[in-house]
Amino acid sequence: MRQLPERLLLQIYQVTTNLIFIWGRSETLLGFGFNISNIGSKISYDGGTTSMFLPANLRMGVSLGYPIDPKNTLSLSFDVNKLLVPTPKLPEDGETPDEVQKRIDDYNNISSIGGVFKSFADAPGGFKEELQEVTLSLGAEYVYDNQFFVRAGYYNENEYKGSRRFFAFGGGFKKTLSRLMLPISYQLHRRTRWTRLYAYHLVLISKV
Repeated sequence: MRQLPERLLLQIYQVTTNLIFIWGRSETLLGFGFNISNIGSKISYDGGTTSMFLPANLRMGVSLGYPIDPKNTLSLSFDVNKLLVPTPKLPEDGETPDEVQKRIDDYNNISSIGGVFKSFADAPGGFKEELQEVTLSLGAEYVYDNQFFVRAGYYNENEYKGSRRFFAFGGGFKKTLSRLMLPISYQLHRRTRWTRLYAYHLVLISKV
């Protein structure tokens, strides 16, 4: 693989904003944010003969944190994701070898930045298909006394763009021991085809 300077391989742009407003008698936290990642030079696996786009990605989201009372907090979040990689042009009936090669060369000659902008309006099915390329995620978290956590989420990808759809459930607790904080959590992922994934996390964090 051709080596590229590290600064060209990955660039991340992120903006987040939090607003506090009164809902009923509680101070509610409303957050907005967007993140653009993997913006950089294309990468080659054959010594520079051809190059491939990095998986540039745009994520935008909103969250709402509502303190039910001093010990109970509920948070909701929603975000959308869009892959910022151009779609290759579909082959046409009766293409000659020269036309096939030109179609491939035209795609390979798109710059990395040009590909980001092109990815918003190049789906063969038009705007409808562009919307199908957007994935949706919804999550919720309940916290009791900042010690016990219960989480749930749902991820949706269009059936024509990967068809990944699953729920995620999780829980955990934090236990303070002297100057160490010990969060332990368990998560269960369930996909549409009854595949189950389990993940355990054990983290030691110094308490300031």
